[in-house]
Amino acid sequence: MYKTYNINYIYLILIFVSIILAILVVTYSDRLERFLEEFLRRLFQILFHSHPIILLSFLIVFSILLIFLAKVGLPSKEIKEYEVAQQIEKLDEMQNSLEDLQNLISTQKEKLISTEKYIELLKMEKQKLEPVVKANRELVESILTLQKERTIAQIWKDRFVGFIISLLAGLIIIIFSKFTNKEIKKNYLKE
Repeated sequence: MYKTYNINYIYLILIFVSIILAILVVTYSDRLERFLEEFLRRLFQILFHSHPIILLSFLIVFSILLIFLAKVGLPSKEIKEYEVAQQIEKLDEMQNSLEDLQNLISTQKEKLISTEKYIELLKMEKQKLEPVVKANRELVESILTLQKERTIAQIWKDRFVGFIISLLAGLIIIIFSKFTNKEIKKNYLKE
């Protein structure tokens, strides 16, 4: 894949090179001037007189460099202003989000405090009602015990009454069967 370079690095390199050139110009201005004249004269001779292929290569490399710069482009002032405005909008959105989060946190704190107060009230109410509940529990248990004893006593009474009733019913059946047997015998004998 192609390796991309950040435009800021290119700016830093250009600034570094220009600082070095400025130092060299200030320090060695006469020698540098003669060197540049000789360099440009020889470059001109090489490019235009001796080798047309070198001139063509130079033009191709220069064209590629121009195309690269056109695609990458230099950041314009409008783009920077747009980026700054966009960053300010994002910061405002983040600030609003943080304010919303802070409001949510304070609301949750208030809810927790009110819940804690409610729990404390319930605990106090429990402490107040606990003796009453214990007393009522003891009362209910004594009532149930009394009811159980009455039920047991009632069961024995019911059994005794049932026994007496069944004895009486048995006697009545015996008496009735004796009378009916006598009448059946009398009727049978009459015939």
